[in-house]
Amino acid sequence: MIQTINNGYVESSIAVAWFRDVNRCMYFSELLAKQSRFNEYLPINAYCQPQWVDPENTVIFE
Repeated sequence: MIQTINNGYVESSIAVAWFRDVNRCMYFSELLAKQSRFNEYLPINAYCQPQWVDPENTVIFE
């Protein structure tokens, strides 16, 4: 899940990718959050939310 935040309020929230391992998800969410430090106008929060998805219809990253 990626959220863009403006003045403390969530502007948009998008489910972008699904990972098989929560540790891998945390790695990428930390990278996204650190990347936003250089852009003061579009701060990004990224977090991992466990969900069940159908592997036949969903791309799951290793």
